[in-house]
Amino acid sequence: ATGGVRKAACVTEGVTELLILNKHGFQKTFKKFFEEKDREKRTFLRNMSFFKPFGEEELLREAHYCIEVDFRAGETIVKQGDDADAIYFITSGLVNVIRGLIDVNDYGETTLCSVMLTKCCTGEFFGESSVLEHDVNGFYPSTIKCETNVKLLKLERSQMNLKIWESERVAALLKEKAYKYPDDNVLLQTHVDIMRSRQRKRRVMKDLNSMLKRRGRKDDKIVN
Repeated sequence: ATGGVRKAACVTEGVTELLILNKHGFQKTFKKFFEEKDREKRTFLRNMSFFKPFGEEELLREAHYCIEVDFRAGETIVKQGDDADAIYFITSGLVNVIRGLIDVNDYGETTLCSVMLTKCCTGEFFGESSVLEHDVNGFYPSTIKCETNVKLLKLERSQMNLKIWESERVAALLKEKAYKYPDDNVLLQTHVDIMRSRQRKRRVMKDLNSMLKRRGRKDDKIVN
């Protein structure tokens, strides 16, 4: 845009040398670089089947708004329960999809645990709930944690062309490729069963040791 107004004043605190790059020089220097980056991102996204309904210009627009972000191994990208405000595409690296679980046993005791549901690697994505379920719940159902250093393209919902993203064809393709994590996931249920089994075993051992102690056999203990 022309005729822009500067938002702040810059005041030197000492003798200063400056290199000045005007608007024309900036565009000449960096425009080609940013355009090439957008084309690289578009090529990466084009390999994902749910982008097939996007035309080249439409896909280039989405690529332009994709932000390149990096995370180190061990860092958390999104947390379970956070607002689903973006979809992420993995350009390199490996992440773990972790579901937090609260188990309540028959005695009303609660146990907090984390279960790894799956891993996602280069060429895969997560955060589809920002598109598919935004009007229903709009939160990330799992925590995403880096197993290795990870590079991502982040596309915020506010920058999406929702007319295309929420079309029946794109939504169907996205659902087809997205991981399914139902509440009665076999892995989660298995973990619950294991946790309850361990709790019952600890309770039995505790009761037996208490019984032996009451009988005066303080030196006898059942070792788990």
